[in-house]
Amino acid sequence: SASAISSFVTEPSKEDIGSLETSSSKWSWISEPVGISKVGSLSKTGLLEQINTTADRSDYLWYSLSVDLKDDPGSQTVLHIESLGHALHAFINGKLAGSQAGNSGKAKLNVEIPIALVSGKNKIDLLSLTVGLQ
Repeated sequence: SASAISSFVTEPSKEDIGSLETSSSKWSWISEPVGISKVGSLSKTGLLEQINTTADRSDYLWYSLSVDLKDDPGSQTVLHIESLGHALHAFINGKLAGSQAGNSGKAKLNVEIPIALVSGKNKIDLLSLTVGLQ
């Protein structure tokens, strides 16, 4: 899904709010929801090629899916991802499960991330980045 968040709310860094006011640095962070958050986002069955999907207007692309498990999935679940993106962040049920970045010698990512799924609905969100930098 290609989506854009139309409004951002900046907040001071939680690490040391007191020193932020006295510092010359004006660092802040933006809270953004995990996954596809825009109503009317593009939905397709299967994976899409990132550059063609975003029309090169964004370096980021969310891939989201949900899996409904009737039984206990056990503890040996591994998420295997092969990507041509430069970096990838995997989220399971809204929590970061793992990340991987390529490099100039090997841009293709081949990632295996141990994950914990639960009985019922599980949401898997992948954020693919093609920014050219790690």
